[in-house]
Amino acid sequence: MTGNETILDYIFSGTAPMIQTMKAYEQALADLEHDPQNEAKQEALMRMQNRMDQEDAWDANLSAKTILTKLGVKDVSRSVHALSGGQKKRVAIAKNLIQPAGLLILDEPTNHLDNATIEWLEGYLSQYSGAVILVTHDRYFLNRVANRIYELNQGQLYTYKGNYEVFF
Repeated sequence: MTGNETILDYIFSGTAPMIQTMKAYEQALADLEHDPQNEAKQEALMRMQNRMDQEDAWDANLSAKTILTKLGVKDVSRSVHALSGGQKKRVAIAKNLIQPAGLLILDEPTNHLDNATIEWLEGYLSQYSGAVILVTHDRYFLNRVANRIYELNQGQLYTYKGNYEVFF
């Protein structure tokens, strides 16, 4: 996270084509909101809407907004620099959930989250279609999300099917 970028810039800083399309659409929408009578900005938004249709990016865009909302990130035009540590954590989690990936790696994802947000994250990760690697000390979260535990101990890797209770 750099100093002057907005939350939206940070969230959509990935290189995936759909991410770039969503970013351009959101920018065109924001531009038009600031000057709604500007015909050039209206046409730019229409072009971006067509591109969103062509790339079938509407579901991904809605999913991104839902993730941001569920994580308590509401004003995406705010500077990342102005956020508290907990807010930065939420934005970082949101970016990782929004970017398409077959492997999701989360380090202490429940830190700085309230109970309602943790419950939402549990549900989201339980439905996640890719693999998830979690580093966490929150054994309750791990117990509700994990279905396999890997233990690395003195150079040996051990696998346990089930959640934390099965492992422990």
